[in-house]
Amino acid sequence: MRRIAACSAVFVFAISIQGQESRSFAVASIRPNTSGLPYSQSSDPPDGLGFVNELLRDVIVFAFDLNDFQVTGDPAWVSRDRFDIAARADGPLTLDEKRIRLRQLLVDRFGLRVRQEAREQAVYALTKAERGASPGLRNRDCTVPGIAGLACDRGIAAADGGIIRMGGISTARLARLLGGVLGRIVIDETGLTGPFDVDLRWRPDIGLSPDLSEWGKAQIEARPALPGALREQLGLELKSRRAPVPIVIVESISQPTPN
Repeated sequence: MRRIAACSAVFVFAISIQGQESRSFAVASIRPNTSGLPYSQSSDPPDGLGFVNELLRDVIVFAFDLNDFQVTGDPAWVSRDRFDIAARADGPLTLDEKRIRLRQLLVDRFGLRVRQEAREQAVYALTKAERGASPGLRNRDCTVPGIAGLACDRGIAAADGGIIRMGGISTARLARLLGGVLGRIVIDETGLTGPFDVDLRWRPDIGLSPDLSEWGKAQIEARPALPGALREQLGLELKSRRAPVPIVIVESISQPTPN
């Protein structure tokens, strides 16, 4: 297999965008959350985004559409301080448009300045297992309800519960979800077009959620590890290799400006 040559593409996002109001939210509110609660909530209305009690680091990771391990250089308070963020546009936005506006909001209100580099790292390739597809990977018609009545690209992915149950997703989307679980980029090389309903259950190696009952913990601990679950339930497997991985490096960030 030919290795992709590592490269370094550096660019700065802390830019002033004048005359391009379409890249900014019409209304935005940012407030520190000092409730002390360990949980956060997010919402995805058609015209914006909402975060309640969210770690700023998680907001940055979402804004750049990366995994947590792809962001570095941020000061300790970014992973400690929580915020309530509500932002709305004048009309419906695609997810990519929301991310663009959220990045600009981070620039405007937190003074975020980053650069991106591609660094060669260990990755996984998601491929079809030799024995072929499994009934667990089911083609989906997004015009009708699918697994558990879920709409396409809706469901649950919980690493500490050992479950990915999603309606109508591509194998590229599945690869991204697996990357978040494994802490390593997963590249889709299945050649499958989808979308698919996915019901994947495995025994997590990061510790189980403390909210689970003893019965629930026993059921999860009886499952196979993730590589075996992928093979048995979806007819897929992971292969290790090295490839360039985009990394966002935070050069500067400060506490938010007042509303």
